[in-house]
Formats: sequence, structure tokens, C-alpha cells
Amino acid sequence: MRRIKILFVLIAILFAGCIHNSKQLNYPINVEPNIENSNAITVANLLFKMKANSYRRFYYKFAPGDTIVVNAWTIKGDNISNFNVEMLPFNNVYNTYAAKTILNEKIVNKRKAIYKFTISNTSLFSTKMYKLMIYRIPKFKAFENFNTTVYWDTVYDTTYVTQRESVLVDVDSTVEIVLSTRVQLPPMKKSYMEVNLPENTLFWVYWIGATGSEKTPVFSDKKINIPLRSYALGKIPGLKVIKKGAPIDYYFIRRYTDVEDFMNGFDFRYFKSGISVVSDYAKIDSPAHGKFYIALHNKKGNDKFVHVKIFALIGTPHYEYDYITVPRVRVRYIPHM
Repeated sequence: MRRIKILFVLIAILFAGCIHNSKQLNYPINVEPNIENSNAITVANLLFKMKANSYRRFYYKFAPGDTIVVNAWTIKGDNISNFNVEMLPFNNVYNTYAAKTILNEKIVNKRKAIYKFTISNTSLFSTKMYKLMIYRIPKFKAFENFNTTVYWDTVYDTTYVTQRESVLVDVDSTVEIVLSTRVQLPPMKKSYMEVNLPENTLFWVYWIGATGSEKTPVFSDKKINIPLRSYALGKIPGLKVIKKGAPIDYYFIRRYTDVEDFMNGFDFRYFKSGISVVSDYAKIDSPAHGKFYIALHNKKGNDKFVHVKIFALIGTPHYEYDYITVPRVRVRYIPHM
């Protein structure tokens, strides 16, 4: 029992500490620094959040003789992790770490210059909110309306590097038989087959024919293969369409889920079809890789014997390798007066 009481006391102390710390982490948002000089001109009045492990940069231009007055504090968070002021290009004029507030920090500027103000949140987990106010007190009346906006020039740095590059010099074209099959399809039945296109397929051609008898001379391999190969090679403009036979429906389908819908009588998607055809053919440019499916449907009549042939034109590339010089461009943004 005594151990339990001690544990409760420790938890209460830790909880009280968390509440106390949370009050310390929040500063009033309406704090206004006391700028005694009536000639002070506001350059920046910023309120912003900063994610953990991040920083922001602000650039302002100042006139000769200006006194720069910096005020910064936390609205939410324990402190300003890091605050740095640098006169470009490389003159560090002010830096502070873990400051709760920066009050009326003065920097005397002797010449026309651009200053970079960098503020950081180095916390690994916590988001902070900062308030940043920057003023300028002109020394010379001529610079009272001085424009503190910084403008940027875009600079392109070009270098040249040597790299190895492949150059296509030739392509060997060959015709490959992808599919040559015959399917017996009873009346009112459906069927499908999978087709896998070979690598480096440039395009493919197909021929589909249906007949009511198992052996039909006009549908023999000799009658179809030679013209279909010539068609694939571009030697003939087309094939003879056979009109006498046993018509069927066919569909070329990309996805297997659509094949399932076809088999189950639902709506489905396809990229090529033929309705009530005895024979049909075409050249297909896309898809030229992967697999697809051919779905067949014998809506009526007797058994049908469906012949399907697909020839692909395969392109085998040949490369030569050479070393060439290429430009690399790096873009930089440079502030100017």
C-alpha cells in the first residue's frame, strides 16, 4: 500500500510539472516591442509556424547608415532554437541560440547591403510559432523611403560532362507464332483462352474463323499461315474474308475480371470484337506486351469449330555505345541591389 501511495505522489508531481511547463511555453501574441525612436520604419511584421527540424530565411535590403532593430519571440514553444543575421555575402553579424526573446537588438549598417535573417526550430518533434519584427531607423533623410525589397537574378551555370550513351543502329524483325489453336464450342456455350505476347512485340495480327465441320480445307494451316505471315510483314494489304461457315462472336479482353463477367452474363469491357463473323482479321498495335484473353460465344446452331491464329512481329534492337559530351545546367538565384 505504501508503494502505491508513493507512485501516486510521483505521478501527481510529474503532472503538475507538465502543467507548469505548458504555461511557460506560451507567450502572449500581442507583445509589442518598445521602439523609442520615432523615425523607426517597419520592415517586417511576421507571425509564422515552424515544423520540427526546419528553418526559414528572410531577405531585406538596407540603406547606408540604417540602424536595423530586431525583435523576436515565441508565441508557442520553449525558445527560438537559433537566430542568425548575415550581411551578404558572408559577413555574420548576429547569432543567438535558445533565446526566449530578442529585444531591440541593433545592427548598424554602413553601406547599401542585403541581409539574410535565418530562424530555426531544431526540435525533433514539436511545432513552434514565432513572431519576428524588423525595423530600420534611417540616418539620412534621403533614404527614408528606401525600398527594402530584395530582387533576384536567375543564373544558369552550364558544365559539360562525358557520358556513355547507346545508339540504336538496327532492328531485326521476325514473325513469331503466338497462338495457333482450334476450339470446339457447343451451341449456347462460352469459352475463353489466355494469350501472352512475347517481349519486343512491335504489333500483332490475328485471324479467327469458324466452321461447322471439324475439317475444312479453306481453314487449313497452309491456307491461313502463309497469308497471315505475309500480312504481318506488310507484303500484302489484307486477307480474304470467308463468308460461308458457322458464325460466332468473339471479344478481346484485357482484364480477367471482365472475362469472369463475360462468362457469367454480366456487362464487361473489351478492346476488339466481332459479332456473328465466319472469319475476321486485323492488325493490333496496342496492347503490345503482357497478356490478354480471347472470349468466344456460340449463340445458336450446332457445334462450332473455331480456329484462332495470332502472329507477332518481333523487333530485336541492336545498339552501339559511344561516349558523348552533354551539358548540365544548374539554376541559381542571386539577390541584387
